[in-house]
Amino acid sequence: MTFWELPGAIRYVEEIAQALRLGSNVVVRFPCTIPPTFRDRVFSAIGGAGIRPTPLSCASRPLESLCERFLHSGSSTLDRLRLLVDCDDFSERLICIECVSEDECIAWHEFLLTYADVSRSIEVHRRTLFLVLLIVPPSADCTSQDEPPRQNVLQFFDWDDVIDEMDILFYASDRLRRKGIERSSEKLIAMTVARLTIWDFGSAERLVEERPEHILEPVPFFREMAKECGWDQSTPICWANGTASQSGIAHPARLGVEEPARDIVRRAWSAQAAVLLPEIDIQRDDIIRSNLYEVRRWLKDHDSDQDPFDLEIGDLYKIFRVGRADPMVRKHIADLRLARNKLAHLESISARSAFRIAGSFDA
Repeated sequence: MTFWELPGAIRYVEEIAQALRLGSNVVVRFPCTIPPTFRDRVFSAIGGAGIRPTPLSCASRPLESLCERFLHSGSSTLDRLRLLVDCDDFSERLICIECVSEDECIAWHEFLLTYADVSRSIEVHRRTLFLVLLIVPPSADCTSQDEPPRQNVLQFFDWDDVIDEMDILFYASDRLRRKGIERSSEKLIAMTVARLTIWDFGSAERLVEERPEHILEPVPFFREMAKECGWDQSTPICWANGTASQSGIAHPARLGVEEPARDIVRRAWSAQAAVLLPEIDIQRDDIIRSNLYEVRRWLKDHDSDQDPFDLEIGDLYKIFRVGRADPMVRKHIADLRLARNKLAHLESISARSAFRIAGSFDA
């Protein structure tokens, strides 16, 4: 399964394609890098819409470059722009530009604001549209998120919230199954990958290939990734640097350099709590059912009329820690009690303990 097969990625590209079909120019703003196949994905999504996809090399003088290409004139006056939009060779195209420098970013942003207004007069089916892919320079005010769209002629999309935790959970589950990971552990590992990486597919791709115990105890992994990225505690946590989503959810590798790495540990804990706490309760119920005679006898000996199935794992620990209980049952209850107590107090349990408990679910 690839990134582009995830529901969030499919939805994101389709929203851009639909804006283009309706006659809007589109600006997509990226932090750091542009995915190498993004342009082709958009071209493929609008296939059959009667638009001629036209990749062009970027230039810091957009109008002059376009006039040279389609009007064979270097003039860049507003009159030339009106001639350009009426030119048959120019019409009915989807021109894709990738801007990677701040000068290019500013130049194309300013050109599109003018072009969008001029192109209103052109019928949608004849209108040439621009798909401009920008790497957002942190200092470029022209790419502010607050830039108002030109109704029906210019729309802005930011490379953010493209996929979410559910997409990554879907991907990780599929990948683990293909690797032959035991089903009893698959849910725990996949949830941990999803809770740790949240929005960053690249981190999820790498993490899911690690040994299972390293995934559940991930601080060393993300610290090594931070070194590769050149991030330390002084690196700003922001979208333009690739260290956070626009809503402020930090990249796990950036969190990994903190001392102590509390936020990474908390994300790993949340995955364990989501998967293991319900399963611990299922195991508690199974133990009661399998040992109902002994449990009822203990309640009777202690003059209790409590429903056996209302007993907590701590109660079972008291019942089975003495007497002739099966040592394996006694140990299993002790493991469940320790894990439940730690998870209930926002503490992760060791990978070994987590997998031992998870493995007992299918036993």
